[in-house]
Amino acid sequence: MNSGESASQAPRLDERFTFVDALSDAHIDQLVRMYAREWWTQGRSLDETKAIIANSTVNVGIVHRETSALAGYTRVLSDKTIKALIFDVIVEPKWRGCGLGAALMARVLSHPELCAVRHFELYCLSAMVPFYETWGFGKELGDLKFMRHVRRA
Repeated sequence: MNSGESASQAPRLDERFTFVDALSDAHIDQLVRMYAREWWTQGRSLDETKAIIANSTVNVGIVHRETSALAGYTRVLSDKTIKALIFDVIVEPKWRGCGLGAALMARVLSHPELCAVRHFELYCLSAMVPFYETWGFGKELGDLKFMRHVRRA
């Protein structure tokens, strides 16, 4: 367990689910549909989603054992030493409230490829701050601003 994570925060994954580090083609199709429902990921194409997965440092999926359906996903970009940026913590709506988001966070923070990382970072809406604070994420960056440059086609 990394600093900022307590034993009470390291949930066991419900026995109905299992983790996967590689998504099948069917899972990728399901992820595109999950992305289409969320404001921050709407409009991502199948090709973009495949590129996102291929170019991420770590991918973590949660699959329902009985149906093999993708129930949750997150990804990380990292130098594996100083920084790891967590993206797209997403859970299929029918499985929200079952602890899958917490399981994704626990898996990322304890992932073997990320064990040396000093700073895990993410950005989120204000409504999600309490959830991420339970994992040791804080607002100590003060006036640091998230900025974006959009490349126009």
